[in-house]
Amino acid sequence: MSDKPRTDGSSPTCRILQVYLKKVAAEPIDFSALQAFIEGKQRKQTPQVLMAINVLQLIIHQAPNLCVAPLFTAIGHE
Repeated sequence: MSDKPRTDGSSPTCRILQVYLKKVAAEPIDFSALQAFIEGKQRKQTPQVLMAINVLQLIIHQAPNLCVAPLFTAIGHE
């Protein structure tokens, strides 16, 4: 892995990922605004509601990856 982008135009090979890390403002995510939105007590999609929805989508999208165990064989791993 490298912190520099590819300059040769090649695409990543199998099982090699490009990861970019960025420093962001870390604010706690308040799900009470989302709960109020779901219950109809709040009609406006505020930035807090949208952030909570994005986090839930990320968690749901990653759930299958969290349930996978590595497979090891007698000759190594697959």
